[in-house]
Amino acid sequence: MNATSIWIGVGVNVLIAGYLGQGKQNEANTTVTHGLLLAFGIGALLNLLSLLIMKPYFRAFTNNEEIYQLSLAYMSVCSFMQIPNMVHIAIQKMIQATGNMIAPMWFQIAGVVVNFVFDPLLIFGIGVFPAMGIRGAAVATVAGYLLSMILAFALLLGKKQKVRIKIKEFHIQKWMIARIFALGLPSFIMNALSSFMVTFVNLFLVAYSDTAIAFFGAYFKVQQLIVMTVNGLIQGCLPIMRFNYGAGNRDRLHSAFRYGTALVSGMMILGTLTVNFFPAQLLELFTASKAMRSFGISAMSWSDSRMLLISSSYLRMKLI
Repeated sequence: MNATSIWIGVGVNVLIAGYLGQGKQNEANTTVTHGLLLAFGIGALLNLLSLLIMKPYFRAFTNNEEIYQLSLAYMSVCSFMQIPNMVHIAIQKMIQATGNMIAPMWFQIAGVVVNFVFDPLLIFGIGVFPAMGIRGAAVATVAGYLLSMILAFALLLGKKQKVRIKIKEFHIQKWMIARIFALGLPSFIMNALSSFMVTFVNLFLVAYSDTAIAFFGAYFKVQQLIVMTVNGLIQGCLPIMRFNYGAGNRDRLHSAFRYGTALVSGMMILGTLTVNFFPAQLLELFTASKAMRSFGISAMSWSDSRMLLISSSYLRMKLI
């Protein structure tokens, strides 16, 4: 779901930044409208698809009936986050394409804060709120994404934005949709591969225990924290590089690539060292059981050493 959101978002981001670099304001505004239509349409399709496949999907990973029912309870609500998720990411990338990286951060933070605050209120039933258990966590997640989408729309419609939604004389251009898909496809593949990797690993781990699956989930969250931090820096490089490519300024294009390479490599190394030297402390964040700690500490240290090997190739694939 997130990989598809990033697919459309990055495609729109790169296309808009290129048009702005070439001084083509009308084409940039047309791209905004196409991006929003794609976000709403594909978001609705993925929402429906996740509801249809969630039973066989979760059944493949556990024979524990309690875990299975909790998974269904969570996803039956959380599936509805996909439309606001896709729309707010698309708008985020549109605004970032204009060089504004700060404002999109704030509407994302607002959504996270809502999720953070309402999680305990809805899970445990604090004050006037009902105790909803895991469904409460899902409702808080959807509410957070919904707020981010509303704030993103408010920001996009503001008078100070360099791009706008084009309604007058707008008509769907198939070649532009194809261009958005083509430009965002590499980002989709790299993000989707992580999800497919987790899926296939869990299919093997289910033969051992639910604890093994739980450990891999914890490890993957730690890894994603590092990777998404790096990805944030890369997303800052993309509009700069695309704008200067469109403007024909090759010196600034190559300069952004060199600085991005150095910074991302350093961040990857720092993240790898943190995981290797503090695996026990990281697992404690997930209230790891003794069984999880018994194999998780050594497994986490060994698994994360590969990040040193992929840091350079990851950066080059994303930027190129």
